[in-house]
Amino acid sequence: MIGSVNVKGVSQNDIEEVQQNIDNIKELIGQTANTGGTASAGTVMAKLNKLLTDWTSARASKIDTINTNAANLNTRLTSTRAGYLDLLNRGVSIKNIQRGFFFVNIKNGVPVEDEYRITLSTIVPSKTFILASGKMFSASGTISEDRIDTIGTTYFIYLPGLAGTASGSYGVRWQAIEFY
Repeated sequence: MIGSVNVKGVSQNDIEEVQQNIDNIKELIGQTANTGGTASAGTVMAKLNKLLTDWTSARASKIDTINTNAANLNTRLTSTRAGYLDLLNRGVSIKNIQRGFFFVNIKNGVPVEDEYRITLSTIVPSKTFILASGKMFSASGTISEDRIDTIGTTYFIYLPGLAGTASGSYGVRWQAIEFY
């Protein structure tokens, strides 16, 4: 019994009934076997146990997934880093740089030649890229970009773009950079 209660009109039976309810509640608190809780049924402890079980299972699954993904990512990063380090250790670097300069002639905005075939010392096209820059004048009308069309083992093809209504010429500087 919790203590004495001095309330007029309350019988000893009422007090014992309240005490029994309190004792029953105390027995339920912390009981893991009190299950079956749902949103609309079950005791408070059953609902709490259900919530903890669902939450714990869901979180454990998500944590397992995070751990697995992190381990996989670490493996991939490690092997990728190792691959790059292997390349660096093997001396992957620039094998050759070839440079040049040529003029593109324009008449009424149209290149005089459709393409320029630039001769190179022998290269491996899949290990080479070409940088080119030109067009140093202003023009009005339709203007399109110049571009590299083809890279062969001993040449590349440069396609000049349209230059609006301009006439004249412009210089194109180029570099062929080949890697090992």
